[in-house]
Amino acid sequence: ELDRVGARFTWTNRQVDPTRSVLDRVFASPEWDIHCPLASLRAITRIGSDHVPLLLSSENERPPLPPRFRFKTFWLRQPGFTAAVVAKWREARDAPTGPSPPLIHGISVPNGHGNS
Repeated sequence: ELDRVGARFTWTNRQVDPTRSVLDRVFASPEWDIHCPLASLRAITRIGSDHVPLLLSSENERPPLPPRFRFKTFWLRQPGFTAAVVAKWREARDAPTGPSPPLIHGISVPNGHGNS
């Protein structure tokens, strides 16, 4: 089985109190492992489905990871920032296709004096 990066689970029943599970996996034969030693499997953003799409790369180079989101503290001083965040949060939460992957997944607070 190829190790997956990007999402802890690959399926959800999209309920208020969701059930989540790993239903989708990729298996490879020893011959395939030898032929594609740098193969990678990435879970990408789920849109409109109860399953997370899996992106299999058999390339000799691993695909680059998307850049990490960095929160800038000066955003808090911008007029309308809080209202815009609240509106987008509610929009994502109340989407007809169900909530997006966890909205706070991967958020961390930097050490030091912040990002001003």
